[in-house]
Amino acid sequence: MKKVIIFIVIIGLIGGGYWWYIQKNKNHEQRCEDNFRFNPSTKQCEPAEQQKKGEIDFSTLKIKTVSGKEISLQQDSNTTKYSGKIEGKLGASDTEYVSLDSKEMISYSDSLVVIPYLYNSGGTGQFIYIGIFDKNSNTHLDSIVLGDRISVDSIQVTQDKVKVNFKDRLITQSFAETPTVPTQFVFEIKENKIVPIMQLQNADYADVEIKTPLPGEEIIGDSLVVKGAIPGSWYFEANAGFKILDGNYKEIAFGNIQALSDWMTTQKVPFEISVSKQSLNYTGDATIIISSDNPSGMEEKTKKLYLPVKIK
Repeated sequence: MKKVIIFIVIIGLIGGGYWWYIQKNKNHEQRCEDNFRFNPSTKQCEPAEQQKKGEIDFSTLKIKTVSGKEISLQQDSNTTKYSGKIEGKLGASDTEYVSLDSKEMISYSDSLVVIPYLYNSGGTGQFIYIGIFDKNSNTHLDSIVLGDRISVDSIQVTQDKVKVNFKDRLITQSFAETPTVPTQFVFEIKENKIVPIMQLQNADYADVEIKTPLPGEEIIGDSLVVKGAIPGSWYFEANAGFKILDGNYKEIAFGNIQALSDWMTTQKVPFEISVSKQSLNYTGDATIIISSDNPSGMEEKTKKLYLPVKIK
């Protein structure tokens, strides 16, 4: 009989303790002050805004357009897609339109995210931009255009560098043609601005190396010197190629690259290019193109890297 009584007492104590625990936490939740919420995981009242930190509120987000205006977004029929537009002075033909899919958002840091979005200014162009956003202040910081009527395949963040993979066209192709060339745009973010590093076709940033010049660097001396390394597969009979384009993508120099070590390898093989600035007869924005030797002559299969510089 004593054992039964002891068993009943123990059960009563356990049940009473559980009831007290539930009531304590329930009352704790009820005691949270205004603008505070009860967090069940920490059993504490926390600022309501703290639970929203790190999220983007797309319903209040505004996208800055090329014209300097801001477009507010609205959710499209309870989906993950958001869009918005501004009617222009000339009617529908002058309307600016943007759209994005929130599930394509990629985190860059504790405070920044990267989101691709579509921008149309009323014409036939459907331009895809990459934008960076501050998720704490819910603001659009900067953007850069990738191309017209393309689609982003993937976005990767590695060692503070963003690699955007998509299909593009050759310079010789019209915008009416379907983009088929695997392309990668690589950039980093400095002082809340997008800083382009390079663009590649049929290649990955991890497979190449440019020691000098740095992306966007001003070339001040008498010569434009490029030092780097590309995979041995880019060479044929120890040769690859290069071009230099001016700000209007006009060719101002071209030539061959000589491998500086055994090129019969899949590893990176060093090279060096030196071009007299006097022979270029040009100052301003320029693009250095390093390309694989391509005996087949199929331009769409050629491996290329595009490096932006400034010639002074």
